[in-house]
Amino acid sequence: MPENESTEFKKTLGQLKEGLISIAAILNKHGEGELWFGIRDDGIPVGINVGAKTIRDISQAIAAHIEPKIYPEITTETVEKTQCVKIAFAGQEAPYAAYGRQYMRVGDEDRQMSARELENFFSRKNLFAGNWDSSYAGSMKYLKKLYIIFNGYANVCTCYSAYPAFRARYSPRIY
Repeated sequence: MPENESTEFKKTLGQLKEGLISIAAILNKHGEGELWFGIRDDGIPVGINVGAKTIRDISQAIAAHIEPKIYPEITTETVEKTQCVKIAFAGQEAPYAAYGRQYMRVGDEDRQMSARELENFFSRKNLFAGNWDSSYAGSMKYLKKLYIIFNGYANVCTCYSAYPAFRARYSPRIY
């Protein structure tokens, strides 16, 4: 199994910090992924010693260094007769930060996001966010464009029931 944009391999737990950075980067790009300890970058399992505190230490490091909080599934797995640790994670509250910085997954590497990239990320995230009242005017413009484009023929019925102002202004006129 090769490393890719949503799967990261680390040879040892000594690479825990880099692994947490990969978790944040993968979450920001894909929203879910896996991190494996005990597997080399080329996908060859080398195994690690999993002690009584290993899973707890990994869990505590994730809780302490990744924001917003995530609750991954951390398990020990046997891969080609060697013991490895698998961390399966998912999150919908991007952007995620590791050690106070945001990262984005590109190929099989993690790149720190610039201020401009963060600004663009928030702009895309907030495009349709907000409460209904604050987005009403923008929604009306969007619905008006839809009405004009489709000339009232394509699923505009949802506009009539959801937006009374649209219904009043753009109702077909019967003469």
